[in-house]
Amino acid sequence: MREAIGAAYEQWDGKGWPGAPGGEDVPVAARIAQLAEFVEVAHRVGGVEEAKALARKQRGGQFDPGLSDLIVEEGDLILSGLAEVGTWNAVLDAGPALTVSLSGEEIDVALSAVADFVDLKSPYFLGHTSALAALAGDAAVDLGMSTAETRMVRRAALVSGFGRLVVAGHRAGRRSASGWSSC
Repeated sequence: MREAIGAAYEQWDGKGWPGAPGGEDVPVAARIAQLAEFVEVAHRVGGVEEAKALARKQRGGQFDPGLSDLIVEEGDLILSGLAEVGTWNAVLDAGPALTVSLSGEEIDVALSAVADFVDLKSPYFLGHTSALAALAGDAAVDLGMSTAETRMVRRAALVSGFGRLVVAGHRAGRRSASGWSSC
């Protein structure tokens, strides 16, 4: 999953960010997630035909040609009912995730995952929060802080960018002169 998250801004044609992989080297989960993100926005704004047009336009460039073809050929079925889904209600109905309690290492793993996601809101921040947490933790150790204090410093660094997620999220789905953008 981390590999797919790290490749979230890569493109089929290799012109993504940071620009190393392209084509089949981009993890399939990243290719699907990127296509789904942009197609959902296009569908919300212009319906199935707009989503298909976007998939056609970006086929072989930003998007995997096979996945683009799937949207073009089966978009009516894939996107059917999407407009009627209440996103927040769907999340709440999906399962007992809101009743899960975390402790110890589970908290650290969860905070790291959310921090990595927050960093993805801007490709320039990719890996920033994890590096910041490591640096802050090392500084806490060098200062002679207790294990509990060091853990708290690392966790504080992991949540330091959470505000960027909220700020970037308010612009979701805007169409720019150059095309669709999720943020």
